[in-house]
Order: sequence, then structure tokens, then C-alpha cells
Amino acid sequence: MLDRNLHFKDYIERVTKIAIFYRGRLGVMFDRKSKLSLRYKRTIYKMYIRSVITNASLLFAYAAPKALDRLQVIQNKFCIDATKAHCLVLNLWWIISLVTLVLADDYELDKVLVFSRHNVRAPLGNAYPRYSSRPWPSWSDEVGTLTHRGHLLEKNIAKYFSLWLQEEKLSIDCPKDVTIYTNNYERTISSGFAFAEGAFPKCALNIRYKNRTTIDPIFSLDSRNLTRKFEEEVQEYMKNKLLSIDFKNSLELVQNIIDLKNSPKCKEEGVCDLVSGEHMINIKPNIEPVLSGPIAIANKLVDTFLMQYYNGFDTKNVAWGLIKNETEWKTLLDINKYYHDIIFNETNIARDISLPLVKFLKESLLNDTTKFNYLVGHDGNIFTMFRIMNFKPYELPDNYEITPIGGKVVFQKWYDRESDRFLLKIEYVYASFNQMRDMQELSLENPPKRVTLEMEGCPVDRNGFCLWTDFLKKMEEF
Repeated sequence: MLDRNLHFKDYIERVTKIAIFYRGRLGVMFDRKSKLSLRYKRTIYKMYIRSVITNASLLFAYAAPKALDRLQVIQNKFCIDATKAHCLVLNLWWIISLVTLVLADDYELDKVLVFSRHNVRAPLGNAYPRYSSRPWPSWSDEVGTLTHRGHLLEKNIAKYFSLWLQEEKLSIDCPKDVTIYTNNYERTISSGFAFAEGAFPKCALNIRYKNRTTIDPIFSLDSRNLTRKFEEEVQEYMKNKLLSIDFKNSLELVQNIIDLKNSPKCKEEGVCDLVSGEHMINIKPNIEPVLSGPIAIANKLVDTFLMQYYNGFDTKNVAWGLIKNETEWKTLLDINKYYHDIIFNETNIARDISLPLVKFLKESLLNDTTKFNYLVGHDGNIFTMFRIMNFKPYELPDNYEITPIGGKVVFQKWYDRESDRFLLKIEYVYASFNQMRDMQELSLENPPKRVTLEMEGCPVDRNGFCLWTDFLKKMEEF
């Protein structure tokens, strides 16, 4: 039962899955429409859920409180439905601190807005094979389009969202209460359709997007109102940022994997070393900021390796089988973080690019009556949005991307019945590296990863909630 840290983590997870199983099978019997008497409901609760908890109570008494959070919420919800009273998993640390999780059942989910990065696609370009003499695996999909596997992965996580919304009892009248709005790229549009298919299969939803011949300002990553002075200041920031980052190890790993010294690019054009190569920055009105040179080249190459991995290529065809371990994956994907940090992380350029998006989010969260808004864009949208809204640094366990493909930033408005007030919770919901690779079915029993996010000016409590009034004050600047 004990793990290497002498904790009961695996055992707690096993008991939690049993409790979820019983709740899933018996939950309908406790629905408001159920005709069962309260006495009969209590009997079922005592026979199934309470026995599961009681049999393990001696172990739980000494477990770390955080390890019991999810199990506590599951038991308490079942207990409320069955007995109209709160129940606690007995734990000495809770007793000492007088802290419980009963608050979770005093909260009611009011509305949700999700900003999602599109799901798994084909690589964005095909000019990079010249950087290696090794044979590149072929793709059946067009450049930059959502792959079949990407469609399935998006549909998979959408099914989880449907289960989560049901668990939180957010009553949705589809299509009236649902809006899905995507950028007008094929990969974002197709991701929107895949999510609708998975989350709302019986609902005829209209996926919104602008004509594909136009640029949608909500999702555009183009610079907008640049003066010469502003352009020079941003370029200076980017140059200094380049000088401050040590990406030698990452670039060396890339050029060793591709065998750059034996590539056509080296033999015919003399490009034989990424580490010592020069970078160029181009920032002009009405185009996306451009960083060219070693980092940009390496970013495209690593992106190709990652798409091979996520799309289920045989391991010998993922970077020719030359990525040996998770540490090397992390080293490679640091390049993606560096690239976006350089071109999008300056506050003024981030605001210039993403202000229309943040204003749209503000209007949707504060004034729109739609209960479930779902937007599909790009990693650059998330980078710039996080920058101007002052999100604090975060880590995403079991995934090495800072903005995982298919990952979703979930804004949740909750009502605290006991205190008669609204609260905000923001989470990054994403499939882990292995869940993506193995196409694992996501469910309440095997959920995607969820990480609570926090913004400056909107401090969160131990349950990840910040005051809605603090959020309103914060959004006044937009």
C-alpha cells in the first residue's frame, strides 16, 4: 500500500476510483427526480460508499490531507444527495487544523469560458528536411491541418468536459446555452467541430468562425498600432532577451539528432552549426512578429518531432528514435518556450496583439448570458493573454510544453451559497504526455491534468478561488 515516500497515494487512488464507480452507477438513484425515499437512499449509501470509506479509515487518518481532497469531495456529494448531510473522511490533520472540504458543496458552478489551443496537427512546414540527411517519415495530412488523431484526442477530452459539467450539475440547454467560436484556420475550425461532437453529441451546434479569406482580430497574432519608436523599443527588448537566454544545450541536442553536419543545408549552403548562428528580428505593423535564425529553425524541427510523437508514429520514426528520455524531451521543448518568450513576452507587444481577445473574454465573462463559451485559437494567443493579464508562473506536471497542444484555460464562475457571493477559478486542463501518446480514454476515473492558475491582483484561497469582485477590478483596465 505504501509508495516510496511511505504514503498511501496508490491505495487512496484505488479507493477513489471505486467510489467514483459506485457514484456513476448509483448517482441516478439520488437524482432530484428519483422517487426513492430518503430512507432507501441512506441504506444504499451505507451499503456502498460509506463501507468503502470506512474500511480504509485507519489508513486515511494518517494520510496527507491533500491526497484525500478528491475522495472527500466525491464522498461528500454522494452523502449530501443520499442523506442531506455532510460527511467527512476522518483525518487527524483535518481534525487538528479544523479544516474541511465541505465548502465544495456550498459552491454552484454558474458559467464556464474555455480558451483552447487547437489539437494535434501536421507539422507547419516542409522546408526543414534539408537540415538532415536522414529519411523523414511522410505525412498523409496537409501542412498545418488537424490530423485524424488530433480529432480523436479533441473528442476524447470533450467527453471528459461533458462528464465534468454533469458532475458539477451545470444545467445546459443546448444549443441555447453553448457557443463555440474558433479562429478561421482549418486546425482550429476542425478542433471546434471535434469538441462539439464529443461534448454535445446530440446537439446541432453552429460552430462560429469568420470567412477564411479575412483575418479575425480576436485571434490574430499580428502587430497592430506600431510607431517607429515603439518598434525600436520592442526590437531592443527582444535582442536583450536573446542575449539573456542560454539555449546552447538545447540547440546542440537538436543538431546532433538531425546530424546537421552531414545535411544538404550544411554541405550546400554552409549552415553547419545552429549554436553560433545569427538571429534576426522583424516586427512590422499588420504582420506577426518574426524571429528567424537558429531558435526559429530548431523550434520548427522540435515541433515536427512532437507532432510525430503525439500522432502515434512508431518510436523509431519519432526523431529517428534518437530522443532517449524525458530529460531530452524537456531540453528540446525548452526551445519552444524560449521562442515564444522572446517574441510574445514583452508587455507592450503582448498588449498590442491580444487586447481584442482579452476584451472579448471580459465581455463574455461579465455580460454574456451564455453558460458555456468555447474558443479555439493558438499557443501565441495564450502566451500574450497570460502576459497582459499578469498570470503568475506555473508548472504543468507530466507535460513539457508551457502551452500544451489541445490544452484548455478554463475560466469558471462559481456562486458561494453560504456567503452569497461569486468567485472565480481558473485552471489549465490538459492531457498528459502519456495520455496523448497512448490515446487514453479520459473520464472522471482517468481525468486529464488540472492545474490552478492565479493572476496578480486576484489572489486565490486554498481551494483555488479568487473573489469575483477582485476579478472585476482587475478587468477594469481592459
